[in-house]
Amino acid sequence: MRSEISRNNHYISKMYLKEWECESGKVWVYNLLVSNKNIPIWNKEAIKNVCTYDSMFVRFSNGIEIDDIEKMFSEKYETPANEPLNRAKKGEKLSIEDWNAIIDFLVCNLIRMPSTLLKILNIDKNEFSKIFEEECEEFGKKLSSMTKNKFQNNNNENKDDLSYASLFPLNVTIEKNNLLKIETYTGKQFYLSMAMKLLDFVSSIFHSNKWGIITVDDEIDLPTSDNPIIFLEYLNGNNYRLNCSWNQKNVFILFPISSKKIIYTRVGEKVQPRYYANKEQSNFMKKIIVENSYMKVISKNVDNELINYKKRSVSKKNYNEYHLMWENFQKDYLTKEQKYIR
Repeated sequence: MRSEISRNNHYISKMYLKEWECESGKVWVYNLLVSNKNIPIWNKEAIKNVCTYDSMFVRFSNGIEIDDIEKMFSEKYETPANEPLNRAKKGEKLSIEDWNAIIDFLVCNLIRMPSTLLKILNIDKNEFSKIFEEECEEFGKKLSSMTKNKFQNNNNENKDDLSYASLFPLNVTIEKNNLLKIETYTGKQFYLSMAMKLLDFVSSIFHSNKWGIITVDDEIDLPTSDNPIIFLEYLNGNNYRLNCSWNQKNVFILFPISSKKIIYTRVGEKVQPRYYANKEQSNFMKKIIVENSYMKVISKNVDNELINYKKRSVSKKNYNEYHLMWENFQKDYLTKEQKYIR
């Protein structure tokens, strides 16, 4: 008997969000898109329902739905990072193994964030064409040694393989004159394949950076968000830019791990292992955490200063369109993508 599928999939780790608990199992949430103005600015919400989408990482394999990706996130990235993160929050010395687990955890959250998903789905046409051509070439190399039975079984021997190559959506059919027709589809399956590729690739790059921990001023409590990993180009004063490339030289990468601590690095540069931010610097970090948010700001207390950094949008039309977009993400996977899953 198969175990029940985990469908309430967190795109920001539940373990991570617990650091902002205001009471057992709950956090304060400032939603940046609401359907009407009568909705309170701050809502106390259960962590189990914050930063989740239904069946986001549930996939088809051998004609059935499985949640192996969600389990992999938990077993390989979240659980190993739990104790290292606790040590980092307490200011204890971290081993190389601790840092490796924390960096892997950071990247695991990065590839799950909705902002990353949308970037993947809205990939530049030229870049997508390049990726598709590379996959067709790889398939062509395998074709010469492929048996008829293997080809007729969707060309994939190991359906439980979570590698990029195995998950990449391809539909291969034989046309007239024995010509092969190869098609793909940019939807959930494409996202899952690219996420697995980025998980390995970005992690290897991030491990080459020198990382440290910022402690903010005692009077400051940091929030977090549904887009908690920040890529910051900072020049001076109010001269800064967010959403920079993760491998751009001198860009800061910041990841708040509690209301007092931030994991950080600067691409291509050494950073102080322990940095103590003054009140002005701490308030700046608080500000950019909110500015970098996607649809939610999350806090352990009601902090009305945060709403000045990013105003919420009140629109029933936009609210409905937003939720319909995510409903269609899963609906299209079930109805339109099946023939592309190998």
